[in-house]
Amino acid sequence: MTLFREAGPGDFEGILRLYRQLQPEDPVLLDRSDAAVFAQILGSAGLHLFVLEVDGAIVATTYLNVIPNLTRSASPYAVIENVVVDQAPTGNRSGQADHGRHAASSLGRGLLQSDAADGLTQAGQARVPQSRRILTR
Repeated sequence: MTLFREAGPGDFEGILRLYRQLQPEDPVLLDRSDAAVFAQILGSAGLHLFVLEVDGAIVATTYLNVIPNLTRSASPYAVIENVVVDQAPTGNRSGQADHGRHAASSLGRGLLQSDAADGLTQAGQARVPQSRRILTR
């Protein structure tokens, strides 16, 4: 089963594992300050970490930052960062490429459906056509 959802406190290690694939040179923080930042992100309005699960395992993540703005009639804007799809081998290159494409596509569809995106569109501040709001299967 594939599930796109907002990250919770129990997702720290899974997200960190993916971030190590994105930035392998980053040091392991023995003081656990990364866990404190993770908790801060989860508790902050406008900051949204999402995960994509396949059969209970986190296989992809992305980070959506909704930023208040004084221009455009005080309309916020959003930045999508740290999009990571698990690089774990799937047995063959074709399968791995398909997995990556599927995960990236699912992340995009999930973001368009997320409550964070809904908040932007309901306020009339983002222009996401309804035809692009595709259900994640």
